[in-house]
Amino acid sequence: TAAQSVPEAQLEIVSLENDERTLTAAATLYRDDAWQKRALLELVKNHQTTIGNTQIKLMLADGRKSVQELPDKSIDLIWLDAFSCDVNPELWSWQFLRECVRVMRAADSLLLTYSSAPSVRGALFKAGFEVGETPSFGRKRSGTVAALTLPDFCPALPEKEKHIIFDSTAGTPYSDPGLSNSGKFMQQYRKKLVEKLRKRGIPKWYKA
Repeated sequence: TAAQSVPEAQLEIVSLENDERTLTAAATLYRDDAWQKRALLELVKNHQTTIGNTQIKLMLADGRKSVQELPDKSIDLIWLDAFSCDVNPELWSWQFLRECVRVMRAADSLLLTYSSAPSVRGALFKAGFEVGETPSFGRKRSGTVAALTLPDFCPALPEKEKHIIFDSTAGTPYSDPGLSNSGKFMQQYRKKLVEKLRKRGIPKWYKA
């Protein structure tokens, strides 16, 4: 809808999905004559669709594989909406986020996510992003915004949040060398790393 309000613009959307049932389920939320439903079902069938001046492409595979197929410097905005890192750590590792850095078109291209988990923000920093926060919406904690160079209009993280990330094990990011490990392996690997850090005297949580 926003793209259609600027008819001279061209918007390209690439959706990385691992299960087309997500789109099929989303289609049931709309009436049969709704353009959103037609678009979702066409994506499921053809893996692409066009709506006015907007082209949408579906890459149906493990997102870790799909992101590696995207060209360098080809994306202006990333919306990372995976399940929480406790459930779906595969899409929150610092190696996956480093791939997001690679595809960013410009230094001020943005990555946005609802997640405010210290481990996610820690992974963003480790991948090379500058990290800020978005206003809270429908929840107590803010979301997260990241860019190679954070624009002035994006609020920086509060100092307490930075301390939590860098001065406690809460900010320990998930790791996925080769972008091919199971979520269970990644959880166990992070758990062992946290245990090592705790033995070195790094606290579980930062307290001001």
